[in-house]
Amino acid sequence: MLFGFSTGVLHKETDAKHALYIMKQLGCQAVELGFIRKSRIDDGWLESIEAKDLVGFKYVSFHAPKMYYKNNEETHEILNLIENFYKKVYPLDMVVFHPDNVIELEVFNNLPFPVGFENMDNRKPFGKTSSDLLKLLKKNSKFHFILDVNHLKTNNQDMPQLDEFYNKLGTRLAHYHVSGLTSKLTHAPLYLTKQLDLLAAVRDTSKPIICESLLTSGNIEKEKKYIEGQLLSLKK
Repeated sequence: MLFGFSTGVLHKETDAKHALYIMKQLGCQAVELGFIRKSRIDDGWLESIEAKDLVGFKYVSFHAPKMYYKNNEETHEILNLIENFYKKVYPLDMVVFHPDNVIELEVFNNLPFPVGFENMDNRKPFGKTSSDLLKLLKKNSKFHFILDVNHLKTNNQDMPQLDEFYNKLGTRLAHYHVSGLTSKLTHAPLYLTKQLDLLAAVRDTSKPIICESLLTSGNIEKEKKYIEGQLLSLKK
């Protein structure tokens, strides 16, 4: 099982480089470089990451900034930055984008790195359904999708649309995003919420699993042990 965290889960406590060190010490085999906030790039967090920081991980994804993607200077600047990291620092396994931020899909064609779109939560106007994502994936056979089970649950607590995602998009699944959900926290620790239905939604454990729960260096190991233990139990 390739399990790990987004570096963003520790963003209140440390930068991405040190988060990588902590996650490597925990024995994580997968990791996502969490740059959903462009300010983290502006603050030098990405620039500080070296190839040696990523040695030992078997799957490395990158969460691109939340911004509108279209044929303009800002978009090309970010895509060029990711391309430079991909070519000169580390060959990323996947780069994740939010589909509701896509204005011109053409900007993602012919990129050297793999592109994936994740399903959105109930606050977003687009990207919540399998049909929404299929509209994007039909445009390019190289596009992938990331199944965020937390986002799925926000749209319906019973997640009846889960089968549709697997049936329509299962062959394009790159990895999972998992985290707990409460009325106060959109990304709560699963060891506290104990929402086993969210982990049961992870049906293909051969795919990498990235946890996005908001954590600290004091409870991240507890979250890792809980999720890995429950996923192994669910497989039996």
